[in-house]
Amino acid sequence: MEDYDREAFSHMKESAASKPDKLFEYSGGFTESEYNTNASVEDRAKYDAKAFSFLAKLYEEDKGKGRFKDLNFTQFLETLKPSYIEEKFGQSREGDDESPKNDPEYYQRAGDMLLNIYEGDSDQLKVSATNFYKANYDFYGGGTPGTIRTKERALLKNRAGRAKEGGGY
Repeated sequence: MEDYDREAFSHMKESAASKPDKLFEYSGGFTESEYNTNASVEDRAKYDAKAFSFLAKLYEEDKGKGRFKDLNFTQFLETLKPSYIEEKFGQSREGDDESPKNDPEYYQRAGDMLLNIYEGDSDQLKVSATNFYKANYDFYGGGTPGTIRTKERALLKNRAGRAKEGGGY
């Protein structure tokens, strides 16, 4: 009987060794963040939209600076490394007299969100933005962030209203 238990346990360990999806590809686990532990469905809808908005701005900025040519927004999200998000948002702070920074204003707001809502887990911010974009891809007509920003506010109001009614999103 003991051998069966040991064999069953070994099989469970082996099957749990691989990751079932890419959610924790970089971070390696669940973060006890505001988003994961305390946020209501309505709050999560707002956080998802904000995360999308920040990464959409980053996409437009990088594309405008020629960092890539033919990358669409979906490909940008798929290839976006947590270290790059942390470099842009997590380390973005006002410079001092000796080393002024010319970071866009949204870097600071995104950095605050990264720390306060996602506990510094840039994968969570990326997944949140990705979920928002994928859930609303048809609504946006598959456009790039620059062409879809005007619809973002209307969608957020609609989703928040449905969340209040208990319909989720």
